[in-house]
Amino acid sequence: MTSRAAEEVMQQYLAKYGARPGNPDQLCAFARHSGHQLSFAVARQALRATSPSENSERSEVASSSSGSAASSALPSDGNGWLQQYSQHYGHPPSSAQHLCAFAAHRGGSLTFAAARRTMGDPLGNTIPEASMFPWLQDLFAINQHYRTLATMIFARLDIQRDIAVDQQVEVASVTRLTLQDISKLMAIAKPANVEEGFECSICLSSFSPSAAPKWVQLPCAHVFHRSCYRELVHHSCFNWMLNCRCPLCRLDLREALNHAQARNSRGLSQN
Repeated sequence: MTSRAAEEVMQQYLAKYGARPGNPDQLCAFARHSGHQLSFAVARQALRATSPSENSERSEVASSSSGSAASSALPSDGNGWLQQYSQHYGHPPSSAQHLCAFAAHRGGSLTFAAARRTMGDPLGNTIPEASMFPWLQDLFAINQHYRTLATMIFARLDIQRDIAVDQQVEVASVTRLTLQDISKLMAIAKPANVEEGFECSICLSSFSPSAAPKWVQLPCAHVFHRSCYRELVHHSCFNWMLNCRCPLCRLDLREALNHAQARNSRGLSQN
């Protein structure tokens, strides 16, 4: 913004408040509130150019703008900016970034390295995080332990995968069950009656009198839908899974079938 525009903002300030701003910061804030962009240096020049003619206004400005008079000359080093910051805010800056931002807002220039040296934090003298927080050393040790453990676990999985690849099972050594064996597995499941609300553990649906499916009981006394048991047997027999078992107690149904056939053969021989 030019000096002429800054003078217009000054006139607006005088018309609204009836007095001059106490320092350039007040004029900058008023300009931003009015939708204008006014830098600190231009605001300071506008205050100088429009000095009051009345003695009363001069005394008011002198009493309220002590900070503005102190900041009329830009500091040449970081110590000057630090002193001006402390006079303006009443406390030193909390970081070098704040001091650099303050200098830039006042129209000056201060490098980050100079601000750090002024704040007493020379470059290259960084403090390790582990020495600042002793518990970080224990945390790093725990993290390293679990990283090592995870590496061992994944290595073990790779070894198991390699073993599984090296020791493949020949398809010729595996035989499927015949349809006759499947019918025998279906025959050992006897029809059963269940109460209302009984749930099949395979499909997890309850018994309903309106649509009553057939239920079967296995030799282990567990009851399922006949259709669910049929799908279980067919899936186990036609997918190279010859250990067809009860879903609940894991009873080997082939062994139960062999025991049933042995009992029947003994009964026939005795007769």
